[in-house]
Amino acid sequence: MPISTIVDSVVEINKRNGFTLGFHMSKFDIKPEHKGWVIAGYELDDRDNLPMAYYSLDYTNAFRKRDPNFIYVVRADTKSDTHKKDLTNNWGRASSLSIIAKLDVADIDKEVEQRLTENTNETDGEEYKIAA
Repeated sequence: MPISTIVDSVVEINKRNGFTLGFHMSKFDIKPEHKGWVIAGYELDDRDNLPMAYYSLDYTNAFRKRDPNFIYVVRADTKSDTHKKDLTNNWGRASSLSIIAKLDVADIDKEVEQRLTENTNETDGEEYKIAA
């Protein structure tokens, strides 16, 4: 079976079960611990009266106001009661988030800008910028 078929199957199973990727931005270099590699919620959310960790469901809405150094790719659960979404479906929150990968913000922003510049050259001069 080709790897693309396997990947497509895994993606379909995850979609069916409500799993997707989210993006949590942080200054902190979070290390894996014996309990796993997680982001624990620490900001009290008055809607839930619980400490929560937040994530965006796409790169465009990633939270950058605290000058993050890292983008953590996290497992987002769109069907679970433990994960809540905002009304615009751009953001999610949970008491903890399972980390899938850690990426350097500067490296990713550079790569995105480069790709957007390449696409701009192919789309009659339309300009794209990363939201600050």
